[in-house]
Amino acid sequence: MSLTRALAAFVVALAAVPLLLWLYLAQSNRARWDGEVVLEGLTAPVRVDRDEQGVPYIQGESWPDVIRAQGFVMSSDRLYQMELMRHVAQGRLAELVGERGFETDVLVRVVDIPGIARRQVALLAGEGRVWFDAYLGGVNAYLEQHGDDLPLAFSLLSLTPEPWTLHDLVAIQALNIWGSSANWRAELIAQLLIEKLGPERAAEISMISVNPDVAGGREAQVPRDFEAIGLRIDPEREAHWPRPEAVASNSWVSGPGRSAGGKPILANDPHLDARRLPGFFYPIALVTPQGRAVGLAPLAAPGLGLGRTDRMAFGATNGYADMVDLYIEREDLANPGHYLEGARSLPFALREEHIRIRDREHPDGYRSETVTVRSTRRGPILSDHGMIVESGKLLSLRWSWPEALSPNMGAHEVIAAKSVGEALRIVARQPVSLNYILADVDGHIARVPSGPVPIRREGDGSHPLPVRDSRDNWAGFLSLEQKPTVYDPPEGWVGAANHDLVPDGYPFAYSTYFAPSWRYRRLRELMAGDRVLGVDDHWRFMRDVKNTLAVRLAPIFAAALRDGDADDHEWAQILDDWDFVESVDAVAPSLFQTLVVHLALRTYEDELGEELTGRFLDNLYYWNERFAKQVEENAASWFDDRRTDAVETRDEQIRLAAGDARAYLTERFGRRSEDWRWGALHTVTFASPVLPGERAARWLGGGTHPMEGSGETLNRAIYRVSERYDTRVIASARIVYDLSDSEKVTAVLPGGVSGRYFDDHLTDQLPAWRSGEKRHWWFSDAAIREHAEHTLNLVP
Repeated sequence: MSLTRALAAFVVALAAVPLLLWLYLAQSNRARWDGEVVLEGLTAPVRVDRDEQGVPYIQGESWPDVIRAQGFVMSSDRLYQMELMRHVAQGRLAELVGERGFETDVLVRVVDIPGIARRQVALLAGEGRVWFDAYLGGVNAYLEQHGDDLPLAFSLLSLTPEPWTLHDLVAIQALNIWGSSANWRAELIAQLLIEKLGPERAAEISMISVNPDVAGGREAQVPRDFEAIGLRIDPEREAHWPRPEAVASNSWVSGPGRSAGGKPILANDPHLDARRLPGFFYPIALVTPQGRAVGLAPLAAPGLGLGRTDRMAFGATNGYADMVDLYIEREDLANPGHYLEGARSLPFALREEHIRIRDREHPDGYRSETVTVRSTRRGPILSDHGMIVESGKLLSLRWSWPEALSPNMGAHEVIAAKSVGEALRIVARQPVSLNYILADVDGHIARVPSGPVPIRREGDGSHPLPVRDSRDNWAGFLSLEQKPTVYDPPEGWVGAANHDLVPDGYPFAYSTYFAPSWRYRRLRELMAGDRVLGVDDHWRFMRDVKNTLAVRLAPIFAAALRDGDADDHEWAQILDDWDFVESVDAVAPSLFQTLVVHLALRTYEDELGEELTGRFLDNLYYWNERFAKQVEENAASWFDDRRTDAVETRDEQIRLAAGDARAYLTERFGRRSEDWRWGALHTVTFASPVLPGERAARWLGGGTHPMEGSGETLNRAIYRVSERYDTRVIASARIVYDLSDSEKVTAVLPGGVSGRYFDDHLTDQLPAWRSGEKRHWWFSDAAIREHAEHTLNLVP
């Protein structure tokens, strides 16, 4: 062989090494999807078909057998993700990741997720207990039989999973329930604002809740007799507190008269931080002679969280019902170890939490820290951990779900429900705060809130309430009849976009913390009239990126900019010509979003200071609706910069903010405005939870991509102001259930079924999610068999 040919052969062989390594890792890290496996505990064989996307269709003779197989199958695909969530829910993340997991563990232990889960496990009974036991059996059977076939991520972390317990499963569900309760962070902001500005000035930027179905809006109460506690929060520690999982969502349903097939069509796209592959939800179908269901299963949970059955479809959004209150307590300084309720001195309840931290410098590889948690009759003292308050003052936290535990967590009941009327009470008593959207084959539709919502005697839950005596401020929980429920509305449709859905004259303090109204306003526009809608319409609506906040504010911005310099005139013209659609190729969304951010900074930073302004603006739901109102009504005192001798107007500040935004965009992309495309500025990265970052995402994730939409559009793409346009929250699934279609549902994930690195099914649905292509998951026996590409038979 000539030297040239030999060299060419060497180069080809060298180039093939990465491909061969990739193929080896893909094959060696893939779960078993074909053949026959013994699954102990089954009473009859179970068949698991997989379609071209790897979606499992589990078919058995009974629900316990199918649920046992569900535990087995989910473990084969998502075991590392389950293991990671088990450590978070048990307050043991630091065992995996070291010091950076410590503060997460502290908050989980302070709230007592593990302790509440133990209480819930002790209560589980009936069919719900049967389902959890069956699921647990499937998980542990997979571990016992396939301990040598663990996902690659276990090797990367030198982790050997322990057998699972019911407590592990329930703790993960408890963590998810806690994750739907985000308003307590808004209470901290309210307290900081009142202490910084005083009650009257703080009231001017308090939260506004707007229900577009009724006139006006509701402002959060700011107490005139507030109690200052000198609150300070350590931002470094707070940065590691677990973020709410159930951030947002859209869901709506058209009734039979508005649906092309003559039966309801329900759409749902849960908005979560689904950037960490493989995402929050697991697509699955469960089939028995007693019924069938297809949809989305939460991690490590039996049954479905969202889906359709033979008789019904059920979607959900975060309801933001206020299930957590903060209280200002007083320590009894004359009696150490006690706190006061008026003149009554009571002892703190104490517990010690021992947190194990991975530490390479320690001889055993781990060190331990002990955290002491004090509690009053309302709950744990939050201010002992990552906060500073005045001597003798405390902040406690009270969460309603631990006071409303029941023998049933409800998953099996939702699947078994035959009608909307039957499902109303079932979903209303679910432990998590959601707005369920329901439909049945008989044509009924509804929206019903879930979760134990306290009946407050005093206050609206928007700020910490001082404890002045021993009286309980909660007088029980709202019943189904007392919750803002909608059943068969005359408009022929009903929906939820995390907005305020409280009707006029509502007598209870339900919540003051909701999403701004922009998405729901757009949904009302799309659903207006009596037009008959098909699946394609609903699918298109989920991907809609018209910004109704921009409809209101962009003309005001453009008018102010027309009085500026040549650069301002260019921006004014771009905004004037804009159709308010936030597509990736448009420049106008970049101008609008950066202008909003910089105008908000100029509006609030002079009075709040940099740190509090950052905290305020990172909580979109707190300020966004209020800011729009101030811009529209020209709230002059807020636009005047108190750091200067001049009196700045709103329009002057708009022009100054445009200058700030222009400098930012120029620094990133250069002077040419045509290079300031929204998709260049606003991106989303699908990454690994083990190796985060854009570079690792190319190999272990789904890469970085332009992202259309924003926090104000139905196609959700939320960024935090402090993280400057990097998308955090997206649609974790898009799914449309047409109850007239007995063959399929239309659905897609921003990832895939598998959680195993180098597996094609980790990211194979991502291109369709990005492009808007419709994919299908199958419902009928014939469709399941027709599309089966793999079959695993599980036998007793």
